[in-house]
Amino acid sequence: ENAMIFAKRDLTDCTVFVTHPPCPRCASKLIQEEVKRVVYIAPSDDFLSRWADDLALSSEMYREAGIEVTVYEIAQIDIENAGITVAPGGFFRAVLSRFLDR
Repeated sequence: ENAMIFAKRDLTDCTVFVTHPPCPRCASKLIQEEVKRVVYIAPSDDFLSRWADDLALSSEMYREAGIEVTVYEIAQIDIENAGITVAPGGFFRAVLSRFLDR
């Protein structure tokens, strides 16, 4: 949400990369900004157990708005060749740590 608020440009037809599936409130903002695509890493079972209803609503909102959604399983990401910078102790370090030592 903050990225959209502080964007210095029109986000129409942009692709948005986020760490988690957006909640319905954020999905609504993405729709208002007329983004064309949302990309995120597949949520964990724990995340789904808590947020499945909200994620289903967000998915329906995207479908109705014609927004493409791409979900990657974390195992599909080629960390070494993806150009991802991982800060020590950062979020992606925690999420991707099991893949960084391969």
